Amino acid sequence: AIDLIRLDDLHDWMPPQWVEKAIAKAASDEDRHPLAQGVGWWLVRKRSLERLDITTVQNAIEQLGLQTGFVYRPGPAPHPTAALKPADWKRYPAAMGRGVIWLDSVIRPRRQSTATIATELVHDAGGPAIFRFGYDDAVTVWLNSDEIYRSDESHNHYLDQAAVRVHLRKGKNRVVVQVGQKTNAWRFMLRVTDPRGKVLPVQTHPTPWGPPPPPATGPLIEKVDHL
Repeated sequence: AIDLIRLDDLHDWMPPQWVEKAIAKAASDEDRHPLAQGVGWWLVRKRSLERLDITTVQNAIEQLGLQTGFVYRPGPAPHPTAALKPADWKRYPAAMGRGVIWLDSVIRPRRQSTATIATELVHDAGGPAIFRFGYDDAVTVWLNSDEIYRSDESHNHYLDQAAVRVHLRKGKNRVVVQVGQKTNAWRFMLRVTDPRGKVLPVQTHPTPWGPPPPPATGPLIEKVDHL
């Protein structure tokens, strides 16, 4: 992954098409670790956005498994067990941000603020999984009313900044995320993988209505690969 980031840094010093082709080839290489492939697809997405190559961007989003089926509202998160009502939320435009939730594009004010996003995450099989987040700035995440992650550290968002072991219910799960904003970018991204970073077949829908499902019970993954 580090080698791919360094290669991308040469984009302005070497023929850009050569650099992008080399990174795309590495991202598609099944012999590479899935997390290294993920970094490759993240870089492909970035450069393709700069060229407005939306077809390649969409392919990178699918390869990464970035989830965009969210609703949002200004302010702090409701109580973890509260029933969510459609009238209190707006649907996040899935095409905006191209795989990343850009709260600074839909909520004002954009400084010293808090917003909440929510989704219904569906996994046909259920069982252990890894939630991988990128966020800017502070974040708290609940899964089926259980708080699974919290960070008040301010930083720029990047792929897979945090990896959290979870156990998903078979079928519908509710994910609620409170995202704090200080200045500049206000972002969040989520993908769901196995322990090595291979994307799991989940879907997110902007319909997290009603009370949350009961938390799932079961074993957690013991060893998790991370960047």
